Amino acid sequence: MGNQILVKAAVWSESRGLKRATRLCRLYENTASSDMKIRYLFIFFLFFVQVIVMKEGARSEIKFSGVSDTSAYMYPTENEDLTGTETNWRFQQGVLFDVEFTDTFGFHLNSRLIYRTNEYENPEQLAFNCYYGYFQYAFTEKLVMQMGRIMDAGNLALTYFDGANLEYGLSMFKQDFTFNLYGGMLVNDDYLDEDSIAGFNSFDFKNFFIKQRAGDYTAGMKTNCHIKDIAFVGVDYQTLFNGGSLVEQYISLDFDTLFSKKIRFYGYGTFDLIEGLPSNTLAATQINAVDKLSVIIEHEYYRPVYPRDSYFWNYFIPYGNQEISCMMVYSLTEYVTADIRYGIILYEAEGTPGHEVSAGFEHGSLYNTRIKVNGEYIFGPEGDKITLMTVLNRRFFIIDAIAGGGIVFYQDGEGGDTYDAGIYGMGGAEASIIRDLLLSVTMEYYHNPKYNYDLRGIFSLKYFF
Repeated sequence: MGNQILVKAAVWSESRGLKRATRLCRLYENTASSDMKIRYLFIFFLFFVQVIVMKEGARSEIKFSGVSDTSAYMYPTENEDLTGTETNWRFQQGVLFDVEFTDTFGFHLNSRLIYRTNEYENPEQLAFNCYYGYFQYAFTEKLVMQMGRIMDAGNLALTYFDGANLEYGLSMFKQDFTFNLYGGMLVNDDYLDEDSIAGFNSFDFKNFFIKQRAGDYTAGMKTNCHIKDIAFVGVDYQTLFNGGSLVEQYISLDFDTLFSKKIRFYGYGTFDLIEGLPSNTLAATQINAVDKLSVIIEHEYYRPVYPRDSYFWNYFIPYGNQEISCMMVYSLTEYVTADIRYGIILYEAEGTPGHEVSAGFEHGSLYNTRIKVNGEYIFGPEGDKITLMTVLNRRFFIIDAIAGGGIVFYQDGEGGDTYDAGIYGMGGAEASIIRDLLLSVTMEYYHNPKYNYDLRGIFSLKYFF
């Protein structure tokens, strides 16, 4: 029973962080010197592959696994003369795979090709995203090197870079340690892609393996320590250079205690050493007072972390908000849990705090159906919002189905004390047609008096190989 509470609390904490995620912005041109650097790097990759395969000897049977994702995303946007909306499509072909040439040498890739029908918002309708593509070589069981395009999306500045990452694992006194050193040239990643549903875009088809951000480099180190039955601790340090000068410097810490099932301390934090300000921090305590009751107390501070020259700053003001909250999760039976939460929000741009109150109920198996009901009320200087939501999950033969809906009442202060109402509905199904082939369809509907972006959907066919 206690494990169920722990899992629910962990999932809730993760979703809170994901809600605050933002997207990077807009492509810009670079100098010809970067072109030459990456061409030399690409030639070195080919030489590196040849040397390793000759040294190790290729397998008689190369291991190859991954997933191909063919999908279509339907969404409404304002038309060109801003008098209404029109339906647009984004067609995507994504590929993620791992190749093992030998027991110690392999290649990993995650990319997608996109075609967008909205010429007004996307004049260049074709785009290519490469999230990562790197060779990996294990010198020993403990020492591993990665070379190529590397995606670093930790607690520090979100970056893509073409370079290398060296990882060394060590076990000492029955404790496990991991050390990473990395560095490389930053990739174009700073253009806004507000409708992206799959993450950050690193470059478009024009500069595939060609251009980096002129004069921008990154270097850093990571250390993780797993102290058996006591705690997990990680420390990151990252620097960003522009034109040979140090312009950004961050340090980050995350931890999670393991010494007791009754009480748990966990959190993370990033500190901007140049500005002298915290960026994203969370300090939390979970108390499992009795077998069926868990109390979670959190303090969270949020301030976005992006490279200084990112186009992101032209769209958003880098202010920070804090929230102090307390949540109680009670397990009524093996399948039934209820939770209640209160939080106070401290706005950096406002002198008056806001408040957040929520309650939820979940039944894991009501007539073979999972049902979740949630209500939330947020009020403060930025307006009031009341949300009521219900979600159902059920499996029918080979189909996993989900359906949900809710209503939102809100007022932003512009219309006095009058509340506007919005409605939300969603439904989806996922089915394994044949072995290794997965078809999924998800539709969402949202409507309120101010926004007419009503219906959107995702159609996806995944093949696992």
